[in-house]
Amino acid sequence: KSQKEKEELRGQLASHVDQMTAQFRARMKELQKKAASDLKAAQTEKEEGNAKATAQLRALSVNVTALKNENDDLRKTVNRMKEEQRMTVENNSATATSLIEQQEKLEREKRDLEVTAESLQKDNIANKKLVEELNGKLTALSQNISVMADERRDLDAKIERATKQEIQLKK
Repeated sequence: KSQKEKEELRGQLASHVDQMTAQFRARMKELQKKAASDLKAAQTEKEEGNAKATAQLRALSVNVTALKNENDDLRKTVNRMKEEQRMTVENNSATATSLIEQQEKLEREKRDLEVTAESLQKDNIANKKLVEELNGKLTALSQNISVMADERRDLDAKIERATKQEIQLKK
């Protein structure tokens, strides 16, 4: 092949290489632009995702704090209620013990009063019998006094008659 053909072929080859290089560079620029755009989109998406994740994390943190506070409040309420229940049980126990002691005291007093009432009832019956007996004696004594008064009047009347008769006889 001739030198000219070789030169022509070299020129064509160089032209083809230049054309391919230009296409390659254009394609590279296009790919770089696309990669930069994709990278920018990915970064934007990442930033938005991070912002969303951060917002969600903050919201979760707020919710966790609120739940923790609520849990603490519930624990305090449960502990307070347990303490109130313990105190109520203690008070009820003390009250029950006091009521039992009072009931036992009242039962003793009741038994004492029953014994006293029974004794008073017996005394009352004995006093009734004594009153009846004394009333009988009083009635008998009144009758005796009445009989004695009648006898005394009779005697006084007899003495008076005898005195009158003696005076008449002395005259």
